[in-house]
Amino acid sequence: MRTDLLRKVIIENGALGSIKDFCKEWGTPLVVVDPTTKNIAGDKIAGDLNAEIFVIKEASLDEVEKVKKIASDSRCIISAGGGRAIDVGKFAAHKLGVPFISVPTVLSHDGIASRNVSLMTKGVYGSYPASTPYGLVVDLDIVKKAPYRMTAAGAADMITNYTALEDWKLAGDRDKYIEYIAGLSLLAADLVANNVDCIRALEDVGFENLVWALVISATSMTIAGSSRPASGAEHMFSHALDSLGAKALHGEQVGLGSIIFSYLQGGDWKRIKELLKRVGAPTTAKEIGIEKEKIIEALLKAKDVRKRYTILDIKPLTAEKAENICKETGVI
Repeated sequence: MRTDLLRKVIIENGALGSIKDFCKEWGTPLVVVDPTTKNIAGDKIAGDLNAEIFVIKEASLDEVEKVKKIASDSRCIISAGGGRAIDVGKFAAHKLGVPFISVPTVLSHDGIASRNVSLMTKGVYGSYPASTPYGLVVDLDIVKKAPYRMTAAGAADMITNYTALEDWKLAGDRDKYIEYIAGLSLLAADLVANNVDCIRALEDVGFENLVWALVISATSMTIAGSSRPASGAEHMFSHALDSLGAKALHGEQVGLGSIIFSYLQGGDWKRIKELLKRVGAPTTAKEIGIEKEKIIEALLKAKDVRKRYTILDIKPLTAEKAENICKETGVI
């Protein structure tokens, strides 16, 4: 198990105004952004810290190498963005052995606080282990203005912890199920489940709890040294969809998967579906523009995406059974 956990967190309105004090223990950092987040947060951060700013073109290993060269004399790296800038900055900081500060502009996934990154090499995305961010700065004024679809996707990702945990429990000793770590992941799911209406209403308390849910879920994976506490068959289904060319958001895809696999697990799939609806996340394939045939194909392909024991090992799917479940749950 790992112990490199997030050390400093600030979540408040106008948090960007506190970043100078937040980072005062280090020298001048490099600020990493993408073309959109440069205007949203990057320019202000760089101006307040009198720091150099680097605009990435994509989330790739090539961009990581560029950041490493520019940041070779920097004492830390700060990334302001959604996924791309955070992943590039996080991995570059890991390679250089310097602290990384995460400043999310959207709350669409737990990558804002996790140690993993998703980067492209030779046109193919892969997942790489990095270091957990040293600090997290969330300006509620900024994340509340992000496209709500992305916020709903982040909330959906946390709701899917319910089915991921059930899969982990089914795996038992095979994947070293640990009750305490599972409790953290469950807490993350409950924080969102108990605040879906506040999140939908763009209330500060809802967004604060969503941030903490993302942090706690990421922490559970860091301690476990595996994504197991928050990733089961629903994530394998999402990865299968990705391989088939689906273009929906990660949280949207795993949300659909959670409905389907909760049904297969004998769980309360209706509650999961209701929570997703209340937070404004999709609950049907049509809502995210994925054809019925692609959903069925991804369900059949999911078991082979990675070697991970899930409900699919206990109740393998046929095309007919997969279609029946999707119709029963209303996914198609």
